[in-house]
Amino acid sequence: MSPVSRTKKFLFSLAVLVTFFILLESALRLIGFEHRSAEVPILIWNPVEDERMKQGRGLHRVDVWSLWAPRPGAKVDWGDNELINEAGWRGPLLARQRRPGVLRIATLGDSSTFGMGVAYADSYPAQLERILNERGTRAEVQNAGVVGFTARQGLERYKSLVRQYQPDVVVAAFGAVNEHFPCSSLADALKIQHSQRALVWWRRQSDRLRRELRVLQFANWLAFEARGGQDAADRRLDEWARRDNELRRTIGQEDWPGQRRVPLDDFDRALTELRDAVESDGARLILVCMPRAPLAERELPVLRQYSQRLIAVARREQLPLLNARGLFLREFRAGRSPQELFYDRWHPSRAGHELIASMLASIILDVRRGSIPLRERTHAEPSRSQKTDPRALRMPRHRANCEALVSKSSVRST
Repeated sequence: MSPVSRTKKFLFSLAVLVTFFILLESALRLIGFEHRSAEVPILIWNPVEDERMKQGRGLHRVDVWSLWAPRPGAKVDWGDNELINEAGWRGPLLARQRRPGVLRIATLGDSSTFGMGVAYADSYPAQLERILNERGTRAEVQNAGVVGFTARQGLERYKSLVRQYQPDVVVAAFGAVNEHFPCSSLADALKIQHSQRALVWWRRQSDRLRRELRVLQFANWLAFEARGGQDAADRRLDEWARRDNELRRTIGQEDWPGQRRVPLDDFDRALTELRDAVESDGARLILVCMPRAPLAERELPVLRQYSQRLIAVARREQLPLLNARGLFLREFRAGRSPQELFYDRWHPSRAGHELIASMLASIILDVRRGSIPLRERTHAEPSRSQKTDPRALRMPRHRANCEALVSKSSVRST
C-alpha cells in the first residue's frame, strides 16, 4: 500500500471516529443523560474549615499552593482587634524591598508559630524581633506561621510567599503534631499536587472536559457499573468509614498502619527540600524542634519520632537547631510547671514563647559571630549585645561554597 493510500485510510478512520463521537455526544445530551462521579470530594482541610473558607469567612482562605492560608483582613479572635495583614500573614506588613542594615528573618511553622492563644506581641516571632533589637541587632521578623500547617505546606508557603521578601534567615518549626494526623482523603504531598493542577492550563482543560462531555461521563458510568454500581460504592464507603474510625483510636501508636498527613519519610524529604530552596536563595535555615506538654507525648508516643527525625535531619544536613522540646523539659525538671509555659497541651504561653525567642536570638547571634559551630542549642546564657551585619548571615548561591561555611553540627536527642 502506498503512503498516500495509508494517509487516506487513516484520515477516513479518524473522520468516522469523530463523527461517531459527535453523534454519541448529541444523543446522550438529547436523552438528558448525566452521570456525576460518585467519588468522595477531596477535603482541603476538614468539613468545618472547608465550609468557612467556601463562604469567605473565618481566619483562612483556600490557597492553591499550600491548600490554605490566613485570609487578609480576617480577625484574629484572641487578638486585640487584630487583623491579618493585606499580604496574608499575622503581624506588621513588610515591604518587599529590604532595608539596608536590617536583618530580615522569616518564621515558618504551625499554630504555635502563628501564636495561638497569645497576642501578637507575645508570640515568639514578635519577641524574637524585640530581643534582637534590644541586643543591638536591627532586625525585622515575618511571621509566616499558619494554623494547622505541616512541613509540606510550609515548603510551599516558602516558595509561593516568603522567598519574595528575601529573608536572611528562615526559621522552620514543624513536627509538633499536625504531621501525624490521619489524612482525610490524600496525604498532604498528593493533595498539594492535586491543588496545583489548577495552575497548569492543559490540566484545567482536561478536568473541564471530564466534567462536561457526556461521552466521558458515559464511559465513567460504564466503569462505575462494572465495579458494582451505587450499592457497591455505598458498601465501600461504609467500610472505609468503619476502618477510619478504628484507626483513629490508635493514631498515636508508633507502628500505626494508617496513612498520616505527612509520614516520617516525607517529613524528612520536606525539610530537606526546604533546606535546598532556602540555601539556593542565599539564606540560612534554622530548624526548631517544638515543645509539647508532657501529657501529650505520653498519650501520643509517635510524636517523639517526629522530634527525633527533625534532629536527625539537622545533624545530617549540618543545620543549626534549637531543641525547644529539650529546653522545656529541662525547665520542668528545674521546677517550672507546664501550666506556666503552655497555653494548652500544644501551644506555648507568653512565657514559653519568650523562652523560645530568647534562645533563638542567641543562636542567630552566635552563628553570626562564629563563636560556635552551627549546632543545637538547648541551654545557654543570652548573647551579649552586638551589631550584626545581615549580609553575613546570607548563604552563597552555590552549595559547594555553602558547605565550606558550615561546620558539622553536634546534635543530641533529648
